[in-house]
Amino acid sequence: MVDKISLNIKVLSLNLEHNFFVPSEMNVSNATGLIVQSLGEEYPGTRQSTMRKNVLIQMSTGKVLNPGCSFKQLGIVQGEKLLLV
Repeated sequence: MVDKISLNIKVLSLNLEHNFFVPSEMNVSNATGLIVQSLGEEYPGTRQSTMRKNVLIQMSTGKVLNPGCSFKQLGIVQGEKLLLV
């Protein structure tokens, strides 16, 4: 069974917060892509630039999450608050 964690993600460009469940072993880059895709489907009027890379920032520390690491490797826990920019 895949361990999933709940992340509270604040999306600056849309001025909203969403809760996402992601596998703790998934790398940040893949999760960010899925989150952006999901937001694009839910808010079809928004368009993401293909030239811009989105990043997740841990709100408690201000650190940008390494896109090649999994949430588990980075010590991201259930209910963590992240910022999507």
